[in-house]
Amino acid sequence: MKGARMTKTIEKPSAACDTKGLATNAPTELDFPKDERRTKATSTVEKMQAGREAHQHWELAIDVQPEREDAASDAAAVDAAVSRFDAALGCDSHPYLATKGVKAYGIRQEGENLLIPLQTLDRKRHNIQTIAPNGDKQFLPGGRLKGCLHAIAGTLDVLIICEDYATGASLHEATGYAVAVAFAAGNLEAVALALRNQYSDAKIVVAADDDHHSEGNPSLDKARTAAIAVGGYLAVPDFGAHRPEQATDFNDLHQLAGLAAVKRDIDSAINTGTAIASTMVATGQVGDAFADTHRNAPRPDPECLYGLVGDIARAGSDNTEANPYAVAASALAYLGAALGRGAYMPIGDDCNHARLFLIHVGRSSRGRKGTAKKLISRINAAIKSMDECLVPQVHSGGLSTREGLALLIHDGYRDGKNEVPPIDDKRLLVVESEFSNVLHQSKRDGNTLSGALRDAWDGTSIKPAVKTCPVWASDPHIAIIGDITPPELRELMHKRELTNGFANRFIFFWAEGDKVVPFPKPTDKDVVATFATRVAQVLRFAGADRPMDKDVMSMEFSPDASSLYESLYRGELRDRSLGEQITGLLDRRAPVLLRLAMLFAMTDQTRVITVAHINAALAWVRYWVDSVRFIFQSAVDEAGAAATTEMTQRIITYLATHGQATRTQLTKVCFGGHVTKTTLDKALEELITASPPAIEVETVPRSNGQSGSPSKVYKLCALPAQLGNTANSANSAERESPCVATAAFDVR
Repeated sequence: MKGARMTKTIEKPSAACDTKGLATNAPTELDFPKDERRTKATSTVEKMQAGREAHQHWELAIDVQPEREDAASDAAAVDAAVSRFDAALGCDSHPYLATKGVKAYGIRQEGENLLIPLQTLDRKRHNIQTIAPNGDKQFLPGGRLKGCLHAIAGTLDVLIICEDYATGASLHEATGYAVAVAFAAGNLEAVALALRNQYSDAKIVVAADDDHHSEGNPSLDKARTAAIAVGGYLAVPDFGAHRPEQATDFNDLHQLAGLAAVKRDIDSAINTGTAIASTMVATGQVGDAFADTHRNAPRPDPECLYGLVGDIARAGSDNTEANPYAVAASALAYLGAALGRGAYMPIGDDCNHARLFLIHVGRSSRGRKGTAKKLISRINAAIKSMDECLVPQVHSGGLSTREGLALLIHDGYRDGKNEVPPIDDKRLLVVESEFSNVLHQSKRDGNTLSGALRDAWDGTSIKPAVKTCPVWASDPHIAIIGDITPPELRELMHKRELTNGFANRFIFFWAEGDKVVPFPKPTDKDVVATFATRVAQVLRFAGADRPMDKDVMSMEFSPDASSLYESLYRGELRDRSLGEQITGLLDRRAPVLLRLAMLFAMTDQTRVITVAHINAALAWVRYWVDSVRFIFQSAVDEAGAAATTEMTQRIITYLATHGQATRTQLTKVCFGGHVTKTTLDKALEELITASPPAIEVETVPRSNGQSGSPSKVYKLCALPAQLGNTANSANSAERESPCVATAAFDVR
């Protein structure tokens, strides 16, 4: 970014001040109006109607005005803009400002009219908008509009762009952010591009006018186009169910519901939305700039609620607002910890155990995260009263360091002259109600908690980070159930956590309350006792009453289950069609499915994993995939990933038919010339870096002995039937078919 730091608070100009840009120098506390709510009276609606009619009048004039007049006309307009504005007086009040309920920011008064300067980011004035007391608006004849703006100074970590002055003033007063007034929907994109060039790191929010009464809603469409062009956020005023017909913009929302409602909608656009990716449109991966970006939240398959886990989930969600799948996740984490390391699945030289890391993602107060853990906590207490040896240690005090984690299940150490005996039972369930704390800790310089958690998931001994630390924990068996909100997860998940194998050890699942229960009731104590007995039987079957025994019960697949797992492993579990970041977050789908299938088998008190157990585990893996896509990937990103997948398939088909192809042949013949360099490069890179590679590049001499650099050709590394993982589509929220409970699994 050029100029000031993004988080700097900028001085707000006085009523008579000429704002030369979005930023001034002296920071000060923002001053908000005391009266933030307006009476919802008929007069307010009448003001909106009058304002809308005036807005339509000058918007039409703008639409038919040439983008630039001749040089002489433009120069005359510049001279007039400078001289008239400099000669005008400062304004502390004006009928138009009173009608709109906003203050004056960098504007002046000439006679009865307000003067609002239009400038470019080089601080040069090109035009003036005059606003009469009745709201009529005019521009200087021949004055420039495109790319010009009026700046309302504020903090620069977020920049808001809107259509008119009153809307901009309301947005600034509600948020404190810098605002650029573009004066017309058709000018939003030009202003957005100019701001992006100047403030490359800022979050840009395009605050749309929602002209729902106009055919096609052109203002909203142009706002969306502007947001797409700069990878920004689109904010639309939410008037609720009883919206007046005349209510269209954020100033209308300000007058109807107060500044708090304006701030709510802007915060929602930033915190719960995802920036619209401009690169997808620029590279041709998304052809429709007005594609609908709304998606359904993840819809887990009922197969997730298998057997004992499902029974606990249904009981825990009956008569409460807890989501049954969140209750089931708590049960899975608990069982994963309590079962211990006695049961194992041998894969190569590794022994897989059923410990799981699950993170419940949901909006604050809507996720009902705490409620989802209540029943499993009561079941644990009931089992503990029956046989204390069966239950794992439960830690809910937060995690901060590698040494702190090791201390919970340490191997013994010397404290001064005293020998502290070891904790022999290495089973530990970590309940982290603020998983954001873990992410905060991992971002601190020198903190090794994320490395320790990777070791814990792997079952590797947690060794001290420094030689002087005496605390070790060998053969840990740790499971985690944590909670976080979507904005916290997206903001705090540092890039290195996304790429170093930390994040892909966690099953992130989206779950929120699915019903309203004013008077929730606790699960009957007899039901809790019955569950405690059933869980205790499962734990004894797995040898949890002998927690120091390790790898004593080998799990195995039934023949049908083995065939099913093999087909999944070659296909869906290795799918890379969702883009690099999403695929990286899901790289451990295969071992996670194994652990889940083991756990479901043990709840049936059998060491043989069947097709039913794999289907239940697969339902959870697909739920995980859908949740990661929903949380971390925008709808436009999804469309771009789908376009890349379609391109890889066309390349594979072409190479299978023709044997090899140059880049030129792929561009002109395979795609008929309708592909950009960027999109072709992305598809080729996807195929070359697949695991195993789907295609390879060979350098060959030029044909017919021609001089010059040798040519490069692309060839298949294997037959198309062996390349299923390059383009298989993972389960989506719109999947209609349930998990297939047969060995003849349809690899998608």
